[in-house]
Amino acid sequence: MFQSFGQFIKKKRIKLGITLRDFCISNRIDPVEYSKLERDRIKIPHAERLSMALALRIDPNSRHWARFFSLAAHTSNKRKLSDEEALLKVPLLIKIDPRKLKRLLDVVKKA
Repeated sequence: MFQSFGQFIKKKRIKLGITLRDFCISNRIDPVEYSKLERDRIKIPHAERLSMALALRIDPNSRHWARFFSLAAHTSNKRKLSDEEALLKVPLLIKIDPRKLKRLLDVVKKA
């Protein structure tokens, strides 16, 4: 089963029994930015990966250590667009059949 970086770190934090807020306070992390990491809205900066792995108490000798860094390196901050967001990417001058517009929106959302 596929697991995103955000899902992975959230699961680790919850396993520690720590709320997002408490985790961020004790590790001097901005809760808003960390929440974005857990929701895969942003990528973790390369320079912060080691300290994050240690903050999540991931054992360097475990398979989770390699998994953490692999997911961090390959994570994308792309997310699905809403219809409204996708429409904003389509030039306004295009006049199109509603069925074709729906197909176009599906393509734009996947991009």
